[in-house]
Amino acid sequence: MTEAEAQIKAANQRLKQALFPVTIRQRGNKLSLRATLPPKPNSSRVQPSQQAIALGLPANTIGIQQAEIEAVRIGTQLITGNFSWKPYLSRGGNREPLHSLIKRFEVFHRSKNKISDYTWKQHYLYYYYRLPQGEPLSVAAIMPLILAKKEHTRARQQICRQWQKLCDFAELKVNLLEYQGRYNSSTSVFREVPLDEEILEGYHRMRSPQWRWVYGMMATYGLRDHECWLCEFNADGDLQVLDGKTGPRLIQLPLYEQWVDEWDLRSVVRPQLDIDADRYYLAAQCSQAFRRAEVGFPPYTLRYAYGHRGTVSFGYEVPIMSVQMGHSPAVHRRTYQRFINAALVTKKVAEMKARSNLPMPPS
Repeated sequence: MTEAEAQIKAANQRLKQALFPVTIRQRGNKLSLRATLPPKPNSSRVQPSQQAIALGLPANTIGIQQAEIEAVRIGTQLITGNFSWKPYLSRGGNREPLHSLIKRFEVFHRSKNKISDYTWKQHYLYYYYRLPQGEPLSVAAIMPLILAKKEHTRARQQICRQWQKLCDFAELKVNLLEYQGRYNSSTSVFREVPLDEEILEGYHRMRSPQWRWVYGMMATYGLRDHECWLCEFNADGDLQVLDGKTGPRLIQLPLYEQWVDEWDLRSVVRPQLDIDADRYYLAAQCSQAFRRAEVGFPPYTLRYAYGHRGTVSFGYEVPIMSVQMGHSPAVHRRTYQRFINAALVTKKVAEMKARSNLPMPPS
């Protein structure tokens, strides 16, 4: 028995013990699932029968793990009566090779949307090139790629959205968005927010004066990374964001104000990059600079730290901070409420401990 066969046997045993009516099968170097399934659309059958679902996954450790995940999903759908063939059938009948379809979609999509070459490559082709380019597009081939991404993550959300665009263009009737999960941007803020001492240390790690200026602007003014190329100081010394993600805004709260002078931020020395490129390109260049300098955290956490500093440390009200950061009060509360709650609890506990008339235990 090969290692793959042993892993498949163990996976099938787990499925059986959990009472999922699905088994994993190996055909050559590919995996499929077998179960008693309803008739396929347009089938002459009227009763459920033993049928196979080709997954396109390789018969290796990772492929077997993903096949077991899909077996649990299908088993749950069968038990609850919610199984559908839609995700596993290519209903459009389009036999056009994928590389040809992608080229046609690029012309169509970029004629309607301003997309740089960088974004097309990193946010579209990155996903589309993961399937054989000489084969036609099919949902059966796409699904293993989607299921390989962890649920409720940005990676799962993005892969579902980008493949859905191509499927819609190809008139392939499938709803991949139902697999994208419950990710939203506010969930990502709960990564570790750097302490101000760590931010100061990271600033001195940036050897390039241009990238050090970008670092200082994000830390002091809470800028989004691409906004560092779209801002200027006005005559009053305040920072005007000319065209940010949510439009222009005036930032009047540098935090800490001392950093403006200590880091000489009003002397603008930003990196010379193509500002006509989209924000994804500028953000990627910023991330690379942070990695080269071994700062220890990604650029956007400087913005999170600014929001935390203003709301919790300085105690500015949510409406004020949301205006400074260029998002709605609702977004600000959703993003920073955990920190706000913790700060309020800490403050209340300190106040209570300072009281002289605290209740005493019974003697």
